[in-house]
Amino acid sequence: MQAGSTVLAALAAIGCLGPAAAAQTVIDTPSGASAQLLGVVLEEDLHVARFRFLVEALGSDGLTFEAVDADFAWLCAQLALPALRQNGWEAGQVILSYSDRDLPFGTLDAEATQYFEAFRVEDGACILDPFG
Repeated sequence: MQAGSTVLAALAAIGCLGPAAAAQTVIDTPSGASAQLLGVVLEEDLHVARFRFLVEALGSDGLTFEAVDADFAWLCAQLALPALRQNGWEAGQVILSYSDRDLPFGTLDAEATQYFEAFRVEDGACILDPFG
């Protein structure tokens, strides 16, 4: 399964929208942050699914990690797991990331603010796994 098609299916799977609008969709999170899904990276050999989000309001003058931390568990349970199930893909780990700018996956940028949280998937639930 291609990561690009999974991005579109991820939002369609939870009933947010049709595929044409997926790239434009903004998700209102529990913290109040507006998160745009940038992409999903599936590492099939490791059973890892990475969901990447753009949240422009991050950083020293914006939202801190503490302010958005609860969003990650919510996104894992409400978006990531349902999307993965809908697409028939089982992950052992889900990693969610917020970035204040759209960076290609794996790119380092000293000016960017990025927050990450990892969860192991156990009995169909997201379990915080910060050292995963």
